[in-house]
Parts: sequence; C-alpha cells; structure tokens
Amino acid sequence: MKEGLVARGVVGAAIAAILLVVGCGSADDSEPSSTATGTSQPPAGTTIWGRRDAPPAGVRRQVEFFGVGDSVCGPTEPTNPTLMLDQRPFYQTSPVAGADDPELGETLSICPRGFDIHEPVRLELKRPDGSTIERVISPGPEPGRYTSFWLGAEWPTGRHRAVATQDARSVALPIDIVKPLHRGVRTPMFIGRENPNPLPVMVVGQPPDDRVTVDIYRQLRTTYRYATSIEIETDTRGLGERRFPIGDTDSGRFVLRPRVFLLPADDEDRIYVEQEEGAWVYICPEPPCE
Repeated sequence: MKEGLVARGVVGAAIAAILLVVGCGSADDSEPSSTATGTSQPPAGTTIWGRRDAPPAGVRRQVEFFGVGDSVCGPTEPTNPTLMLDQRPFYQTSPVAGADDPELGETLSICPRGFDIHEPVRLELKRPDGSTIERVISPGPEPGRYTSFWLGAEWPTGRHRAVATQDARSVALPIDIVKPLHRGVRTPMFIGRENPNPLPVMVVGQPPDDRVTVDIYRQLRTTYRYATSIEIETDTRGLGERRFPIGDTDSGRFVLRPRVFLLPADDEDRIYVEQEEGAWVYICPEPPCE
C-alpha cells in the first residue's frame, strides 16, 4: 500500500499515526465541493463515503496522516500450538499480545500458531454473556492465518475464553475485554473478508448521553480533504455507535476524528492532534484489502 501506510493484511493494524491539521490556505490538492454544512443528510442514492461537502466554519479543510504497519500478531511461529492476540489501534507502537487487554472499539485478531498449516483450525470464542462464536480458520502460512472480531458498543466486556482445536490438539486462551481507556473514534480499518457492511463508526471516552460530531476526511493524493460530518449519540458509558452503508462504487481511504474544537477560518498554523483520537479506514474497490 502506498501514500504513507504499509498494510499488515486484510484486517491489519497500523502501529504509528500522526494527524495534523493543515491551514485552509493549501490549494495543492483542491477539488470541487458542495456548499453543504457538513452535517446534512446525503442526497438520495449517495452514501456518506461519496460526499464532497464544504467544511463548516472553523473546521479545517485538510488533515495529514502517516502510519506504518506489520503483519497481524507479528512474525512469531512457535512449534507448539498456542494462540496470539492483536488488537492494536493506531496509537500503539508494537503488537500487544499478552501486554494490554482488548478494548471496545478495537478489531481483535486471534492467531493460531504452531498448528499444521495444511489443515484448518476450529476456533471457539466463549463470551461472558453465555454466547459462543465459532469460526474455521483456513489452511495457510501462519503470518496470514487469523480471524478477527469487531468489538462494537454492544460487545460484552469481561472474561472471554478462546479455544483453538485441530484434530486432537487443542489450546485455550483467556481474554479480558474492557471499556476503552482513550477518547476518540474507532472503526474497522480494512473493509474486507470479515468486516461488516454497513460500516460501524464508534466514539469512545466521550461525555455520557451526549451528541458527538465526527469529521470525515477522504484521501486525495498526498493529503486527506474534508468530505462530510456525522453525528453519533453516546450512552451512559460515553460510548456511541452508528453504522453507515457502503455503496457498490464506494472506495478510498478515510480519516475520521471527533470535532474537539473549532479554529478560526483564517488560522494557517498546523495544530497536532492526539494520535489516539483519529481513526483510519480503507474501503476497498474489490475486497479483500491487500
């Protein structure tokens, strides 16, 4: 993948991100835009991913984004059966297997390691509400062998148990899923094999029972240009999630960030935004996103 992001896989994760707001004076990547306010409903037959709105007063026209990546769950290939996790969002700098608990609003990837790569692996994820999700992970090389779960606002928190089985070999891993520790926007990063349509967009760490505006920027060559805005209502936990359909012709790379403050329209200074606040998503022309 080009333009400042190296892919880790279909639902890979970027491990370093920098968002910075750029003054309206840059016209290097100009394109036509409508006169919409940024929070109006899209025209009939148009999804939010196809919008080309003008930025509302005080909202910056561009953001820049940079990220690098690695393979899901890292390159480790143990000889004995085991399970590894990866749920890192942009602001983390290394695989978090065994280090941090997965949070709501992250894409949790579970990777079987040390099994026969020529045979499938059956995975069960037992959740604290009593439900069980079953997946079959196809044969293949271990760096690309995993299954992923979007931990949306309705996903139960608490102790989970993942069990991977292949013939007579089985291994289990306890997983504690917790409420988000950071304020920002979360969304699956790559829309491919196991990601949902409509695409969920989740705000976390926000004021409870509130309405949060999220600004969406579309990649245009070397920068991200304002496209539109959405509003998401939060619950008593300060979490909120809405799902937005993806049209047959929708594609592109997008940066989403909560509108934490407004700036004077003539302010040309670059203002750095906390890395964990932003989300990045790639809607593939033809999934999987590789």
